[in-house]
Amino acid sequence: MYKLLLITDRTEILQIYANLDIWAEMGFRTPRMAASVDEGLDILSRHFADAVAIELSEPERDRLYDALNAQYPALPVMTAGETPDEVTRNLKELRHLLNQLNADYSNDRYDPAEKMQLRRHAFFRKLLEGSFTDEGQIRRELRLLRSRMDPDRPCVVMRMETPTESGYLAEHWQYGQDRLEVAMRNIFGAELEGMRILVSALEDERLYLVACPMKGCAGPSSDASMTRLVHEHTQESIDHVKEYLGMDLRIGAEAVLPSIVQLAGLQL
Repeated sequence: MYKLLLITDRTEILQIYANLDIWAEMGFRTPRMAASVDEGLDILSRHFADAVAIELSEPERDRLYDALNAQYPALPVMTAGETPDEVTRNLKELRHLLNQLNADYSNDRYDPAEKMQLRRHAFFRKLLEGSFTDEGQIRRELRLLRSRMDPDRPCVVMRMETPTESGYLAEHWQYGQDRLEVAMRNIFGAELEGMRILVSALEDERLYLVACPMKGCAGPSSDASMTRLVHEHTQESIDHVKEYLGMDLRIGAEAVLPSIVQLAGLQL
């Protein structure tokens, strides 16, 4: 069973968790509970946790995230929830993630940070494919996955085009979609001027590049400067794709979105 730590400075949420009796059926042990950030960090230093659930005032939340980023960067963070139904819903989403993180799909060895990174890439792929449409769920998933991409700031998205409408990538790449995405991430992926840049390869051969300012980073001063920086980086990366992979790509379309939440089912 999974181990959960609740950290909240709200007594009503502590009471909700104390009164719930769903833990075993949800696959969790009865959680440890902390009424302050300091108490929660002390518990984490002494006891293993698969995830933390939090509900804190903004200054304390920021202080907790600073500590978690420094000491536990791959630890899933769940929104605690303010009603029993919200807690149950959030636990189901957390359990789904923990099952994926702990699944043994092969003999390959991944550390927790690598596993979390793979789940983040899978999430953004599904987001672009339209598997997630609810803003609240998208924000909860970003929090669970410890994404540094800020959902409250504009982002740039670019769609790559190939010389032919369909079949080009299959003809020029024999190793499957997953390995194609890894190759593209190795070339396009970067942290640039406070932005995180990632690439998603969808099953229908669409290739998207997304650039979003990271939490705690200033980022470019305007949408125009952000677009210019991303465009330059993308074009340089396209040249590397041609040089190292022998594939012709070009920027087919680009847009500035108010938030990465608007990536859901994007048709660009």
